[in-house]
Amino acid sequence: MSPSSANNGAAIVVDAHPPLKDFLDKLAQLTISPPPLEPPSLYIDIEGVRLGRQGSISIITIHVSPISKTYLVDVATLGRTAFTTQGSREYTLRNILESPDVPKVFFDIRNDSDALFSLFDIAVAGVRDLQLLELAVKSQIQSPKPLVSSLQHCIEADLLWTKEAKTDWLKIKEEGKKLFDPKKGGRYEVFAERPLQKAVVRYCA
Repeated sequence: MSPSSANNGAAIVVDAHPPLKDFLDKLAQLTISPPPLEPPSLYIDIEGVRLGRQGSISIITIHVSPISKTYLVDVATLGRTAFTTQGSREYTLRNILESPDVPKVFFDIRNDSDALFSLFDIAVAGVRDLQLLELAVKSQIQSPKPLVSSLQHCIEADLLWTKEAKTDWLKIKEEGKKLFDPKKGGRYEVFAERPLQKAVVRYCA
């Protein structure tokens, strides 16, 4: 395990094969002795440079709810082996992403799915898209037909956090945007630069 693979406060960065295998074994254990399917156990987000079929995937963030841990799988470092490496139970990240029996929560999966399929031939299944679920709820109670909301809007409007917790979340998000958002003087390539900046790790988590 490299130094950045240790628990970096907000998340555990997985950038070598031994810790990746350990992580896959943890996920395999959840499948062999599965927790209830509701609520789902895995919450996933992907960051990259021009994320989509014309870009690249740098980091896959996976929060594992039953063990309350967040992992950052470093695809920029591991490359295709991030998806093909097997744990001791012959489990791969590809297996997890493509399994319809393992519920996975995303928020707006469009670019994530496009990148996974186009760049690594991975067809994600078992997806719960929170953005679409939120839109479906609003559609039942609002007229005219509402538009899809951003994650930040949902956090600010709907999440039952304290004011202090929301303020901390927004601060971390803003710090991240300054690094990667060209409109704020950032560059998306920051997700592919190594070593990962702590602000990038916090943002992903």
